[in-house]
Amino acid sequence: MTYFNMKRVFIILICLFFLTGCKQYDSNEPVPDVQYTHENVDATITKLDVRYWFATCPRWHWVISVKYDDMTYTDEQQANGVFNRPSFIDYGLEEGDKISVEIKSKYVNGKLENKYINQINY
Repeated sequence: MTYFNMKRVFIILICLFFLTGCKQYDSNEPVPDVQYTHENVDATITKLDVRYWFATCPRWHWVISVKYDDMTYTDEQQANGVFNRPSFIDYGLEEGDKISVEIKSKYVNGKLENKYINQINY
């Protein structure tokens, strides 16, 4: 056998070795039925801290916390530039005001497993 043929046989054997380990796992356990739901609701702003300064360009830093049904969510971000200011600034929001948030719920086999605030809808 030549070197080229030995190399080809070796590559084929390695491919067969790896492919035999890639079979699908068979199990008798039922696969759980997982479903996610998304719902938009109005949450209360519990903390709103917006900082603005100018250094070469406008800069923003904000922390906004919301609460809805014993769930809390805090969003802290920063942005640079004239057109990147937080959109909730235009609404004149203050602590105690309502803002739209997205609630994400996870159901496993029809039973609620997890529910949380996924994001604030700016």
